[in-house]
Amino acid sequence: MAWSEFYGKVQGRAGEAARCGNKDSGLQMVAASKTGAIRVKMWHSNGVNHFSVRITDWGYPEFDDIPLAEGTFPVDEGEPVVRVGDEVTRKHVEREALRAMTKED
Repeated sequence: MAWSEFYGKVQGRAGEAARCGNKDSGLQMVAASKTGAIRVKMWHSNGVNHFSVRITDWGYPEFDDIPLAEGTFPVDEGEPVVRVGDEVTRKHVEREALRAMTKED
């Protein structure tokens, strides 16, 4: 039996529930409204724990799958707890730069 590598909890009308995932299974969670959802996925690959957070469909297959954050959980001491991927960081910087350039005074 493999030890848990990932842990998740959900709180709702029926109370709290917890789930665990190991390096082989990973862990995936979805929180949804009637028209959209946020999907969190965690997995292990090549000695590193990875994560992704995405906006995804919830009954509307034409809905775009939009990455919000992707990255890794570094294992070295002194490193940040979460390292966000370069692509997500680049898109955020571009969006903020565009917002600053088009801001009306």
